[in-house]
Amino acid sequence: MKKIVAIMLSAVMLMSAATVFADTAADEEYAAAANALTTEALAALESGTAETATVIVNGKTMVFDAEPLIIHDRTVVPMRAIFEELGAKVEWLDESQLIIASRDGRNAKMITMKIGKNTMAIADVSNNTNSVYDLDVVPFLLPVDGGDRTLIPLRAVSEALDASVAWDEATSTVTITQ
Repeated sequence: MKKIVAIMLSAVMLMSAATVFADTAADEEYAAAANALTTEALAALESGTAETATVIVNGKTMVFDAEPLIIHDRTVVPMRAIFEELGAKVEWLDESQLIIASRDGRNAKMITMKIGKNTMAIADVSNNTNSVYDLDVVPFLLPVDGGDRTLIPLRAVSEALDASVAWDEATSTVTITQ
């Protein structure tokens, strides 16, 4: 019974969070913001000037299929790897370029983001609350080995999943603890 209630609440939260991203008139603006970051990241990578970071989660150094980058003083990482390491399931809706991450259990949450959009919606199923947060860096796509990787701001999503985040500037290391 608890599982059914949680699923129903999740569905309601998803639908309410998805409406935050339903403004199709702004799609071109989102695409422009994401494309600008993609261009900036690619140029830095190609010129060898890209700033990178090391990410440690619960004592484990993460290995990503795309390098964690520092963009506008924010660390961005591939979405699937970090969400899954933090215990969330990830769904990518290609047509709308919508990211949905969900975590079940005692601290159940659903996080939604859209490529190029500077907000992140969090549905806290445990507390039956919805919040929208501004992001300093928008999620964007980075071409990697013949495909794209979705890069997202590390601190924002880690804290949304109740993790603590520490930054060591001397070593460009992010340490995340759950």
